[in-house]
Amino acid sequence: MSYTGKTAFYSVKKNTVTIRISDARSSQRPPDDGTFELLELEDPTSVMWRRKIGRFISSALNLVDRGQSTLKSEVPWILSDFPSHYALYCRRTSTRSADGTGKARKDVYLYGASHRFASPAEFAAHAIWLMRGRSGQCVCKYCVDSWRARVPDLLEDGVKQTAAAIPPSARAGYSQMTRGTKRKFISDGDIGVSLITRHRCIHMAVLSSMSLTYLSLPFKLQPVLIMTDIVQIIASVSGMFN
Repeated sequence: MSYTGKTAFYSVKKNTVTIRISDARSSQRPPDDGTFELLELEDPTSVMWRRKIGRFISSALNLVDRGQSTLKSEVPWILSDFPSHYALYCRRTSTRSADGTGKARKDVYLYGASHRFASPAEFAAHAIWLMRGRSGQCVCKYCVDSWRARVPDLLEDGVKQTAAAIPPSARAGYSQMTRGTKRKFISDGDIGVSLITRHRCIHMAVLSSMSLTYLSLPFKLQPVLIMTDIVQIIASVSGMFN
C-alpha cells in the first residue's frame, strides 16, 4: 500500500514526496573552486539521502507502521527532489599525516539555506518545517541554535516585565521570605516557574503535557518535535510582553 495526498506546500504520490516551498537561494551554494562536485539526482548518494529524508517525513506524518499504525507500506518513501535551489555536493579533500602519507576525504553537504546540512536527519527537521508552510519556528539544529542564543535574553526580559506587573504588596511579601521559603514558593509553581501577567499565565508544566503528544513518534524525532513546543512557547511568552 502507498500513500497519495496533496496540500498547498507539498504533495505525496505513491510515497514520493515533493516539497513545493523553499527558503534556499542559489547564491548559498559552494564556490566553484574545484573541490566541490554537484551530485546529480540519480547519484547513489543523492538517492540515499532522499530516501532517508522521505522515511523521516513519513514517520512525522504518522503514515508508516510502527506497531500501532494501520497503514503498512512496502513502497519506500523518498523525496522526489530537494526543494528549489537546494543542491547536494560532495567535497573531496585530502589530509596528510605526520609521516607524509596522504588520505583522501569525502564529505557530502546539502547547500542552499544559510547553513549547510551534513546529513539527511539534519535536513529532515528543516524539510518538515517547510512542509508546514514555513510556519512557526523551525527546529532543525541550526535554526534552534540561533534561537537558543536568544533564549536567555527572552527569559530575562520576560521575568523582568513579569515582576513589574506584580502588585507592590505581593513583591514586598516575596522579598521578606527566607531563602528556603522562596525555594518552596518557586517549586510550588509560582514566580520563576510560571510567567505571569495580570490576565495570562503560561506554566512550564505545559511543556510536559504537550510533549506527550509525540510519544508515539520514533525516538530520533521526539526531541526535534518536542523542541518545537519549547521554542514556540518561549516565542509566545516573548510576544505577550511586547
